[in-house]
Amino acid sequence: MNFGTSENQKILLDALGRILSDRVPISTLRKLGNDSSLTLRDDLVSFGLFGLLVDGEFGGSELKAIDSVLVSEHLGYFATPTPYVAGMVLSLALRDASQSQQTKYLKQLSSGELRVAFAAAEHCGAKEGSEIVAREGALFGRSLFVIDCDADVILVPSNDEKLFLVPVSSPNLTLRNMNTIDLTRAFGEIVLDGVEGEEIKANKTGEPDLKKLLAFGRLIIAADTLGACQRMLDDSVTYANQRTQFGRLIGSFQAVKHMCAEMAAKLEPCKAMIWHAACLLDNASEDALIEADLCKAHISEVGKFIAKTSTEVHGGMGFTDLQGLHYWFKRIGVNRQLLGGAEYLRQEAARLQGLL
Repeated sequence: MNFGTSENQKILLDALGRILSDRVPISTLRKLGNDSSLTLRDDLVSFGLFGLLVDGEFGGSELKAIDSVLVSEHLGYFATPTPYVAGMVLSLALRDASQSQQTKYLKQLSSGELRVAFAAAEHCGAKEGSEIVAREGALFGRSLFVIDCDADVILVPSNDEKLFLVPVSSPNLTLRNMNTIDLTRAFGEIVLDGVEGEEIKANKTGEPDLKKLLAFGRLIIAADTLGACQRMLDDSVTYANQRTQFGRLIGSFQAVKHMCAEMAAKLEPCKAMIWHAACLLDNASEDALIEADLCKAHISEVGKFIAKTSTEVHGGMGFTDLQGLHYWFKRIGVNRQLLGGAEYLRQEAARLQGLL
């Protein structure tokens, strides 16, 4: 039995890899915010990135969670400066929505015309009193670290776990950009003071399951970290086989060999863990939510180790902009906290199992 990627998945990832290797060299990351990012978005729209989970009748590819996770791994490998998480979460939320809402949003989403943000930090261990409240048909409250905030609409879960879509241009909505160490993605803060939102309601199953959407978002972020870690490991091995010291390649030194081997040994099981969790989600397994939480918690710890060790393999060069490792180092660091840090997610997994 083959537990690797299918032939169709290999074709998908090879095509994406060619686009990203051509459009996202390190020189592009150093010039974030210029016209090169617009060109990249056009290429990703043509590739079909934003319609991976959308049904074919709305111009999408009708793929599964495992496919979107594999794509996220590639995006992390190249530190791709593009929104992704929020659009995938909305695609999943709309799968069981009313026909009118699907028609209204999914075609625009798959064509890249609709840019989406996701404001869910308050459901992932935020401070008490920091939440979005739905009251008399309007939304009130504040949300930090809105993901992919350069958007047209924001997917906002209320404190009672209902889902609303709110246009960024809505009256009484304030959106501020938040500066983070990760320059490759956009984060923000929103303040809602009586903002009207469109509630997403499912056809038969009632309301969309917020816990499932959060688990899916965490898996996408975990896969992004996995890809970033793989890039840092690959760069470390390449550097160790080029850099000479005392007349020898540093890759021939036992200490450097051990550092690279330990990174590889910690990273390889994470791939199977994340893929397995995505397959559980696709098959509506009872363990899917637990597995997703544990995946992100574990890869966050592994990512911290690999980011540190890879920088050490590069020596003094590892801290310089010339080497460029810091783009992945910082991306891994921000991913660690998005939609819940490692400690919170382990507690959440324990709660789901009835242990707390």
